[in-house]
Amino acid sequence: MSVNAPLISVVMPVYNREKYLVLAIDSILQQTFPDFEFLIIDDGSTDASASIVKSYQDERIRFIPNAKNEGIVYTMNKGIQEARGQFIARMDSDDIALPQRLETEVQALRDHPEAAFVSSQITQIDAQGTDKGPWAPERAASTYEQIRGFIRAENYIANPTVLFRSEILKKYRYKKNQELSEDWDLWLRMFSAGERMFKINEVLLKYRIHEQSVTTRYNLNGIYLKKSRIQLTYVFNTLSRLRFNAFDFGILKNGVLNFAKHLLNRLHPSMLAALKQVKATDLRRLWLQYKTLKRQLNTFPENKKQLYFFFPFYHVGGAERVHADILEAVPDQKPVVFITNVSAGAGFKERFSENALLLDLSLLSGFPFVRSRVMKLLSGHIGNNANATVFGCNSLFYYHLLPALPPSVTCIDLVHAFVHPDEPGPEYWSLQVAERLKARVVITKKTKEDFERLYRANNLNPGLIDRVVYIPNFTEIPSAVEKTRTGSLRVMYVGRGSAEKRVHLVGQIARKVKTAMPQTEMTLVGDLVQAVHPEDRVYCNFTGEIKETRALQELYKKTDVLILTSSREGFPMVIMEAMAFGVVVVSTDVGGIADHVQSGKNGILIHKQDEAEIVTGFVEALTGLNQDRAQLNRLSANAAEYARTHFNKEQFTQAYRKLLGAES
Repeated sequence: MSVNAPLISVVMPVYNREKYLVLAIDSILQQTFPDFEFLIIDDGSTDASASIVKSYQDERIRFIPNAKNEGIVYTMNKGIQEARGQFIARMDSDDIALPQRLETEVQALRDHPEAAFVSSQITQIDAQGTDKGPWAPERAASTYEQIRGFIRAENYIANPTVLFRSEILKKYRYKKNQELSEDWDLWLRMFSAGERMFKINEVLLKYRIHEQSVTTRYNLNGIYLKKSRIQLTYVFNTLSRLRFNAFDFGILKNGVLNFAKHLLNRLHPSMLAALKQVKATDLRRLWLQYKTLKRQLNTFPENKKQLYFFFPFYHVGGAERVHADILEAVPDQKPVVFITNVSAGAGFKERFSENALLLDLSLLSGFPFVRSRVMKLLSGHIGNNANATVFGCNSLFYYHLLPALPPSVTCIDLVHAFVHPDEPGPEYWSLQVAERLKARVVITKKTKEDFERLYRANNLNPGLIDRVVYIPNFTEIPSAVEKTRTGSLRVMYVGRGSAEKRVHLVGQIARKVKTAMPQTEMTLVGDLVQAVHPEDRVYCNFTGEIKETRALQELYKKTDVLILTSSREGFPMVIMEAMAFGVVVVSTDVGGIADHVQSGKNGILIHKQDEAEIVTGFVEALTGLNQDRAQLNRLSANAAEYARTHFNKEQFTQAYRKLLGAES
């Protein structure tokens, strides 16, 4: 290595990252490509970060302190100015670069001389280093053309994976007025000017997501506001340079749309759906609905013990099915259910109505001039029932209502799972009212652990964690499970085609399994054709959505293995359903799945991070089960027995009746 002219300059800004800094530094110093200088710029840290850097004796480290905290843009541009390498690598002080990162990226830039920079895939990790799966936007685009087409609407490049040609980065640098969004602004400026990039479709970095990270804290302000600010600031900067092209116009259009979405979400998450519905109505109808609600509430006797539920939807969905099951546990209490968002279809509406009085607030709650009246009406009505209990799940309206309820009202919520950090959900909505909640129901033990971390990060009373109650969901248990396995292996996937489900991996698994074992049946249930790559579709049998419960149960009876390739989950209902029918679950080890699927005992868990390794793990598992039918039968019998013991309706019903004070 030439000390005076290293090939790569790794630039890493640091601000109060003592907890993760050693791992980040070591991951760079342990790279397989040694010809680099490591510029670590401390941005006025007040913790032990500077001391940690100074403790290293490696000659490749150049420690550069700022006299005070200047911010990420100033600090990065300072590093760019100081960089002596032919290439500049970006690194964050709480991430972990895989050993081959620099070597792989240098080779990619050499192989693609047209590219101004290269990037790679990432896998996300939490504060403890536990794998949380891929970042969905980054996996959605794998070529320059795809990324350039999508990036006007959303950032599709993982910033700390990037390796630049030095002369190009020094030409563009970062913009001060895009602080905390400097990376996306840089990609927009470079693409608008005609610069190209190359995407390495391989995981080369572990990207840490935690409550105190810049990304998480900034996204809490509202993802649509964040996007629109970046896009509209970019447009302002572009106009000031008297340059505007078709690419820039697309950014302007997306910026205006995101700002409109932000305004609607500030009013209520269901506002956009409500506005679509209000096209076919008028304000008079809105007022009539309010009057009808008021009249219905006035028919209830006051000072009566009453049970109220607040759910967002009644359309088809795993959460909505659980909500219907909860109502079936307490029909004798004559509960009232408020639907706070616009549902996509009738779905479980009939089931809800069979066991409760269903009152739809979706249109009323979407408009502030009506919503405030509805809030006042409900808080007054519920407060007049001295022993009332309110139960909510996934409804922002519910959490806004809680502070207005008197202390005599018992407040409970259900959190199915933590939402992705880029899209904060009920776990964050509820932070301000955590003290008000007498009980919080979770369906997996992992979610309780997530709450412990969240409470600590936000300095909440640690005793609040004792209010978290674990109640697993249930599924219908057949009286007998009979499996005849003399023919081909029958494998299925059931679910949505959303990004976190990674159904494209199911297609790849199908291709490899069918190539090795042509008689294998690979069945995909759901609207999934577009989620599978075209070259893999021929290996899959697509049934479309199966809405009839009995039809799906008949399919479970004929199936040997259920596969799930998700990057994140709570605990899917489909796993309980499959295990009840003796279907062996082969799944990635995410969310609360490991609470019940015990690898080698009643199913198989794939402990891999890289997508290629995940596919290989599934293929090996399926091949092994096909060859060893004794193991397949053993896992099947254990799965069915586990479901009978842990997923039965009686336990579920008793737990909720006790929680809701409905025991006779």
